[in-house]
Amino acid sequence: MTTAGAPGPSRGGAVLVDGGLIIQEIPAEAGLVIPEGHYETVGGFMMDRPGRVTRPGDVVVVDDHRLEVLAVDRSRVERVRISRAPQDAAGDERPGS
Repeated sequence: MTTAGAPGPSRGGAVLVDGGLIIQEIPAEAGLVIPEGHYETVGGFMMDRPGRVTRPGDVVVVDDHRLEVLAVDRSRVERVRISRAPQDAAGDERPGS
């Protein structure tokens, strides 16, 4: 089992996290609460939402937070950016849909 990388700050107050990060370990400064489901990691959550293998650039909006897939390796989400969603964003975003 590999360990999730420590989250790190990004530009604009966003937080970068490893896809293997356990949901309960999302840093407090991100201010995000992910709904319960059949996943344990941020990457698992990102794969669950669209119901398909996730691609870089895929975005999921939860409450007032935007989660964007930055990197994948085959079917594993490697890196996710968590940031505040624009005020007019609502629901899931699916680029290219």
